[in-house]
Amino acid sequence: LDTSFGPNTISYRREDASAPAGFIIIEDNLTDTLAQAPEHSATAAVDYTLPLPFANFNVNVNVQYLDSTNSGVVIPTGIQDDRTLLNATIGLWDIALGGNYGTLRASLWGNNLTDEEYLISSVRLEAFEILGVGEISTFGDPRTYGLRLNYRFGGE
Repeated sequence: LDTSFGPNTISYRREDASAPAGFIIIEDNLTDTLAQAPEHSATAAVDYTLPLPFANFNVNVNVQYLDSTNSGVVIPTGIQDDRTLLNATIGLWDIALGGNYGTLRASLWGNNLTDEEYLISSVRLEAFEILGVGEISTFGDPRTYGLRLNYRFGGE
């Protein structure tokens, strides 16, 4: 079992020369306004391996959470919603092919298994507003899955 949690508070200090008493130090919190800086992020993964006579059976399930973020870099374009992505892999590793023929790894994998729709970036382009397109966004990957085969040359 692996877990991680990332609280993210971003702040900076600056001097304010316009203060009545002269220079004072002001500390600003940027977490809400800094682009692509979520306040919280977390991951959790369960990885299980069972040795078999001919290979190792492996299962991995992981979940990733990312808090909502400001999507604008130069001009704020809004808030990207928080997202939780579920991924998994199941497979046989180190399948012995006998003799000096090497080993094989075969696994089925799936990402974003709940098929969550989410944005990974947004950019506001004032030049395109006359065309009615003020914001261009990029979506994250939808549910994807596949089969992965790996061959390792050589002996055991």
